[in-house]
Amino acid sequence: MVSFKKSLLCLAASTLLVAGGALADAGQGEGKITFKGVVIDAPCSISPDSVDMEVNLGEVSTDALKSGTSAPISFDIKLQDCQLDDGTGTPVATKVGVTFNSANVDPSAANILANTRGLEGAHNVGVRLMKEDESHIDLGVEQDVPLVGMNDVQVLTFKAHMESLPSGLPTPGAVEANATYVLNYL
Repeated sequence: MVSFKKSLLCLAASTLLVAGGALADAGQGEGKITFKGVVIDAPCSISPDSVDMEVNLGEVSTDALKSGTSAPISFDIKLQDCQLDDGTGTPVATKVGVTFNSANVDPSAANILANTRGLEGAHNVGVRLMKEDESHIDLGVEQDVPLVGMNDVQVLTFKAHMESLPSGLPTPGAVEANATYVLNYL
């Protein structure tokens, strides 16, 4: 009799568990999560927020651009988990070369990123990349940035601004430009 009661109790408990699972599967919403990443052979990892960035250059008047440029906006490429020595105190890198490239360079002005917004975009306006000291960056040319000590976190600061092009007066509209960067530890 005791064995029968135990069997009945087990059967009742398993029925409740199965029924509870079925109720949970009724679905009141669902989604999909994709996790992405890349393993690289480098002294530092690139912080996830620096892999695909968006830099807001603000809303700039055409009058401001008639005088040449908007105010520069800083952006950072953040490196983390840096192992900058070989374990014996000998540095494996003291600087990192950063090369910016773009398939969309304005044909009327060298090294200015073209506005890719098309017809609804501002005309005669591009985006210029600069070093932290606001000197211009030549696209496709490696820019050496010193690494700070043996810190495991490194921050590479650059700037960008909107710039009027020599092809005419700037017109109102959206501005969007794209660039990629490649790191080379030295």
